[in-house]
Amino acid sequence: MKKLLILPVLALGLASCAPLQGQKPMIYQGKASDVLAAITQIAPTVQASRNHNFYSVIEATPTQVTLQADARPGFVALGANVPIRVTFTALESGTTTVVTHAVRTEVQPNLYSPPIANIYAELGKRFTMVP
Repeated sequence: MKKLLILPVLALGLASCAPLQGQKPMIYQGKASDVLAAITQIAPTVQASRNHNFYSVIEATPTQVTLQADARPGFVALGANVPIRVTFTALESGTTTVVTHAVRTEVQPNLYSPPIANIYAELGKRFTMVP
């Protein structure tokens, strides 16, 4: 019986480690390299959460930029001491670039949607969005 009681807790814990489900890609006029460069400029101005620092770029490739925000010192709540990682992927097709992202964290990924939306909003100011 005790084993059955632990199962829901275990399932909940594993579900919180999963990345966000599929996102609708954003499409912009412009080159992938320009969009990714803009993300690297915008990221340090966006705080991941009130318990985490601002994003910084930890890895960049020709098609991806990975951002990370570390937990702020002194914050000790369960799970909040883990960093938040967001990987933006930009794939160019003709004169447009398709941008998606994936959040990797051990705490609830949906909590970080507003800061990520801020990054997309800033991209929308710099590039023309394609419907």
